[in-house]
Amino acid sequence: ALKTMGHQGGPKYNLAQQPWAHPAKINDVVASTYKTIKVQLPTTLRSLSLYLSNKDTEFILFKPVRSNIQQTFQKLHGVLQEDFSGEDLQIIACPSMDQNEYII
Repeated sequence: ALKTMGHQGGPKYNLAQQPWAHPAKINDVVASTYKTIKVQLPTTLRSLSLYLSNKDTEFILFKPVRSNIQQTFQKLHGVLQEDFSGEDLQIIACPSMDQNEYII
């Protein structure tokens, strides 16, 4: 939304300048999201396996979920790289794509 306003002739804003987007706050949200995925994903996969009992079907059904999670983190990385300094990125500590692939 901030970028759209800038493209439409409005004032240009940087995400890092927003009071709700301090690196520590973003770190809290990213860490909480990552932890939730890491904790709940195995349970979800076990439930899927219990009901389907077919690895191929499980893989096919879970593939869009996996892809969506990976794409979302990839978009987040892009936004963070664009709007935050290297020091801020270290504070945010967004998991790398390799880390995401490992838990998914």
